[in-house]
Amino acid sequence: LHHLEFDPKNGHILYAVGTNGIYKSADIGEREMGTVWRSIGGETPIASEHVFAVDVNASPARLYLLTRHGFFSKNENEPEWIAHPQATRIRGFSTVDSIGGAPLWLRIDGHSGRIFRAVEVSQRNFSGPFISVSDDSGETWSPILRALKPLVDWSLGTLEGNPMTDAEIRQLADVRR
Repeated sequence: LHHLEFDPKNGHILYAVGTNGIYKSADIGEREMGTVWRSIGGETPIASEHVFAVDVNASPARLYLLTRHGFFSKNENEPEWIAHPQATRIRGFSTVDSIGGAPLWLRIDGHSGRIFRAVEVSQRNFSGPFISVSDDSGETWSPILRALKPLVDWSLGTLEGNPMTDAEIRQLADVRR
């Protein structure tokens, strides 16, 4: 079990987020809250490492799933997970790993639509956790370290305006050291 969340609008509803999914328990007058649990996550769309989160402030509750292969969401009463668009390289010839590594955790901020995610990155020049934030319920993501955003934009081919020089790229890459 990763954490428990009470529904802020109904203190008789409790959500549990764990490694196997998201569960809901409701006290319907029989003192069952916390003793009887119902899975509301359903089947995960991809069998790989994954983490879950629930936004209890949404009505109905909004569920999120992060895997190495994508980011998914659904309302608690919907049967299927919906895949969010994956990032693709605009310049060049290949797509990029939209998640960037193995999922570590996923958290809801409480502000409408703000989600934080952490993934374990193992690349040639950098190994460790990488944290990003979405302010639009997972449609787009930005690095937490705003100084690295131009480098991420450059690597995805989405940098607007003048291309970055080699010196600027090296300077931004050194921020993380």
